[in-house]
Amino acid sequence: MSKKQPTLLFIHGWATDRWVWTQQINEFKNVYRCCNMNLPGHGGNEKWDKPNLKAPVKEVLTHLLSSKSGGSSHNKVIGIGWSLGAQVLLTSVIENKIKFNGLILISATPCFVKKDDFSCAQPIPLVKKMIKDMKKKPHETIKRFYQLNFTENEIRAEIAKSFINQYTYNKTNFKINEITTGLEALSKIDLRHQLGLLDIPVLIIHGRMDQICPVGASHYLEDKIKSAELKIFEKAGHAPFLTETAELNKLLINFINKI
Repeated sequence: MSKKQPTLLFIHGWATDRWVWTQQINEFKNVYRCCNMNLPGHGGNEKWDKPNLKAPVKEVLTHLLSSKSGGSSHNKVIGIGWSLGAQVLLTSVIENKIKFNGLILISATPCFVKKDDFSCAQPIPLVKKMIKDMKKKPHETIKRFYQLNFTENEIRAEIAKSFINQYTYNKTNFKINEITTGLEALSKIDLRHQLGLLDIPVLIIHGRMDQICPVGASHYLEDKIKSAELKIFEKAGHAPFLTETAELNKLLINFINKI
């Protein structure tokens, strides 16, 4: 493999782990160098004990700079983040902690909760209730969340069933208290006023039927990020990389090869 091939860093979403990228890793691993990490509380090494993104950003930095990942020795690094993972990537670039040559943001939002001037998000009372439920009945709460990742049509597909089974019934290395802290971080973070700092190519991908991060959030990202392009999957929910794999992977490859 040529050292000029880019390194792809994959970051999963809330209450999941690196398993979600299996279809992408299987297709890309023979072409690009793939780094597939776990966030803190989701199998990662850092401790996520404060409701901000410092711990996950540090996890990303450590992962990229480790000798096993070898990110610093390669020509280009492209971050691919889903939902919470996309926020981690955005924060890493905005804070200038890590040099990326491009970002791919899937089902992303700069602000997870509604504001007076930002309606394409979740109502604050609903998110507060979810945080409260995570502290009382975490497994029931997460199980309901997994269902919301898919539309009524998607949830009948084998990949959706596999996803739900993977995280509902299989043993994971999740730390519920840290995952809850991650949700609290999502409720507090607002990156809208910093998006203009991004000066690298960004591909934004979103499902029109997303129930978790409304598609309007990606329209907002496209409008505020200088070098952004947006692709919407009309029939997809929150996880188009799972349910629209073939077309989405082509988009990723085309974008990666242009950088």
